[in-house]
This record gives sequence, structure tokens and C-alpha cells, in this order.
Amino acid sequence: MKSGPDRRTFLSGSAAALAAAALSSAQQREIRTAIIGVGVRGSSLLRQVMEQANVKVAAICDTDPTALDAAMTAAASHNPRSFTDYRRVLDLNDVEAAYIATPCDLHTPMSIAALEAGKYVYCEKPLGVTPEQVQLAWNAARKAGTFLQIGQQLRYMPGIREAIRQVHEQRVIGQPFVIKAQRHSTPPLPGKERKRPAWYLDVKRSGDLIVENAVHNLDVCNWIAGSLPVSAYGHGKKYLPKPEPAGTAFMDGFSVMYVYENDVEL
Repeated sequence: MKSGPDRRTFLSGSAAALAAAALSSAQQREIRTAIIGVGVRGSSLLRQVMEQANVKVAAICDTDPTALDAAMTAAASHNPRSFTDYRRVLDLNDVEAAYIATPCDLHTPMSIAALEAGKYVYCEKPLGVTPEQVQLAWNAARKAGTFLQIGQQLRYMPGIREAIRQVHEQRVIGQPFVIKAQRHSTPPLPGKERKRPAWYLDVKRSGDLIVENAVHNLDVCNWIAGSLPVSAYGHGKKYLPKPEPAGTAFMDGFSVMYVYENDVEL
């Protein structure tokens, strides 16, 4: 999903703004944040956080020295401190909010650690790559005295919000009982391919295509249904350049049917 005004609006309501909301409205003071993970998504978050009023990027963390150097240069006007160990960032008493944009399998442990350290947390999607991970993070968020926000950005797009409001409130289509959804990506032009990091292609770290990418679309389907799936049946694989079974390589196609708690089918 490309960055734009809608995403900036989303970010203004995320971890930094949630931290600000906990302060006295009469006291406009600087909110100090940390960015953990400054790859493609984290670098975008960094730029947009720096555009927010009364917010300062106090720390940047990444294990990749090249990415860390680039982010430190981009945030030079905020004079942040640099780290390679996220735990040292969470030990900083003057950092109130943390943005987490690391590989998917690290989202859960980092979010839990940040919440337990008393930070407000914006974590990129997905919250975890297994149901067990998501449950652990959910439990930690419920216990925390701060807030956890997940990067399900379609929730903040005005067109989608209005369409679903009409489905829910005006019943323009009646009571939904079947949802049919598709997600298509256009292959890049030869020579224009974006190099994906190793963790992205490792299905145990990314959760595969359906978790790393289609989680946005599935979230909207859950929203429309007003429910959550209780069972799923499907198949998929990496079809090109030669077939490889699911679970061994990042899929490029899949088809799934979900049955929801309220009997809606997707």
C-alpha cells in the first residue's frame, strides 16, 4: 500500500498520538518516540512521524548498519540516538512511544516487551504469524496501561469506511451471508523487480503471502462480516517458475473458503 494522506492521518492517530492523548490537553509538550526497524516500511514511518507536530524521534534501532545509517541521516534534525538492540531502546525512560516495523516473526515479542516497558506501541501488520503469537500480544495489550495499535491501514481509508458503514447501518444490500474477495498483484516489469529480503521469502518468518500481504484484505472481510472465522479450507502453492507446495516457498497463488462464527462465508 503506497503512502499518502490517508496513511498520514492513520499515523497521526497511532502510537505518538496515543501517547499525547494520555497527557493533559492543556499541556502541549514534545512526545519522544523510537523507530524499531527502518527497512522499506520503517523508513516510510520515520518520514511520516517526523511530519507530526510536537513529536521527536529520539531513537532509531536496526540490525542492518546500512539501513540504520540511512535512517539516522534522514532524522538528523531530530538528533536521535542509534541502537542495534531493541531492548536498549525500551530501557530509555524518556521514550514514550515505539514504532515496530521489523520482520513479521519479531512483531509479537517486540510488542509485548514494549508494552511491558510502559511504551505506547504502533506495530506493523501482522501482529503475529501464528494464532498463539497473536493471543500472547493481545493478552499483553489488555494488561498494559498504554495502547497497542496495529498497522491495518485499510481501516482508516475514508472510502472503505463509508462503504462498510452503509453495509452495516443502511443495509443497502441486505444482510450479508456470502463475501467474495480477490487480491491481485501485477508482476513487475522485467528489470524492475524489487528485491525482497530473505525473511520475507521465509514462510516461517513472514507467515507467507496470505499473512504478510492478504492480512489487509482479510481484515476488511472480517469487518464486513462483523465476525471472525472458525474454520478454513483451501489450497495454494508457488506456481512459477515451477510448482512448489505450500509451506516450502512463498506462495504466488491460493484459494481459501472461510466459515464465520455467524455463518457468513468468505
